[in-house]
Amino acid sequence: MKQLATENAPSQGTLRRNALWRLISWGFISAVNVANGVMVARVLGAEGKGAWALVMFTAHWVGELCSLGLQVAASYFVGRRGWSPRWVLRTNLLVSSVLWAATALVLGLLHREIHHWLDLSPTGAMALALVLIGLPIDIAGGHLVGILRAEEQITQVCIAETARHVAWLALTLAVLFAYRGGLVELSVVFLASHLIQAVVGWWYFARRSRPDTSQPPHAEQAMAPLVAYGFGNLLIRILAYSTARMDLLVVQHYVGPAGVGVYSVAMSGAELMGVAGGALPYVLLPRIASSGREQETRVGAAAHRVAVLQGLIMVIPLAPLGIVLPVVYGPSFSGAVVPFWICLGGLLLRPPSMVLDQLFIGGGRASIVTAYQLAGFGVMLGLDFVLVPRHGVSGAAVGYAVALLVQYVLALGAISRSGVAPLRELFSFRREEWRLFTLRRTKTNQERPDTTANLPASDLGAEPRAEREE
Repeated sequence: MKQLATENAPSQGTLRRNALWRLISWGFISAVNVANGVMVARVLGAEGKGAWALVMFTAHWVGELCSLGLQVAASYFVGRRGWSPRWVLRTNLLVSSVLWAATALVLGLLHREIHHWLDLSPTGAMALALVLIGLPIDIAGGHLVGILRAEEQITQVCIAETARHVAWLALTLAVLFAYRGGLVELSVVFLASHLIQAVVGWWYFARRSRPDTSQPPHAEQAMAPLVAYGFGNLLIRILAYSTARMDLLVVQHYVGPAGVGVYSVAMSGAELMGVAGGALPYVLLPRIASSGREQETRVGAAAHRVAVLQGLIMVIPLAPLGIVLPVVYGPSFSGAVVPFWICLGGLLLRPPSMVLDQLFIGGGRASIVTAYQLAGFGVMLGLDFVLVPRHGVSGAAVGYAVALLVQYVLALGAISRSGVAPLRELFSFRREEWRLFTLRRTKTNQERPDTTANLPASDLGAEPRAEREE
């Protein structure tokens, strides 16, 4: 029978308000991350900064593997299929627990090879081990935040993540300057801050205003599509993160730990582009997942146009920051200036590309995103092995920027060929952009306007976005 996607969650405001909340919180979080990076670089030096970057890269990669993309899948199954948030959360935690146990066993068996590959000092290896052991705390907090995001409770998401970063900043200050700690102590700070996010997220989830009245689907029938959809998103997230960070390993091999520290500073500075550009794509996914086809196209196309404008605007204040990087981080990071500018040029395309990602993911077509993410990752890796031995850190930055360009061009081609939105609509800038972001999420399906009334018969015969054949 046909199962309509239930939308009995209270209205969480407009996309504009949610994006504003996300912008404010990400601005603060980015400032905290920069402050933490400056403190680590000043106290531990370029090699210590590089070692910490490798620890965080490995931990994040393993965390993505264990979460299986289920944090993103929550938006699709809660928003579009109307599944019980509590059932989805319990299932996500169960699957992630099994994956973490299996991953921990494999990492334990291969620990010598991993340490040799990463070329970490004994202190760095201990820090990595502590982070990986406590990783379930990070995963559980991520799943809780994913459920809140699925219900468009963006304010609560921002508060939980801000609380984590406030704790991270305060504890890092205490560890580095009062306790005179190193990588091991930083790993403890990392886990403590994620524990705070998990506690705050659970508190909001337990007290949320939405009554969980929907019946959970039959476990045997529901777990398979949930895991399959999550696995598709896992590939996307791992490819996206690998495109942004896998070149650290290439730099480590050809340049050394100090080169990793310099490149991580250049990347973290350029990624401030995501403060404004990433806010809108983040809040867009749950809205797309719970929208009809016509509204999905209209809001998605408008969000892409706004993301393009935001990227162009953000370049203006960010470009001069490259000059001050050696002043802020120290003279040993003077080599980060040119890579910063190269990465900034590539990241100009990331916000609109992220919007296109959400259009495909929200519509249940994650495999398309996987395809062009894989193509960009392959281009980056090939260029890194050619350019890094000759040009060092700047060569890695060129490979990353070209990879982002390839992914964006392929995403535009895919969005046009799939019929989701014509290219002309994606770039037709007009003054009415922001009116589309005042569309509130309706409380019930009966209140949702009929978006298929004016569609041609050929479109009416296709599978509707708002309902699924079960």
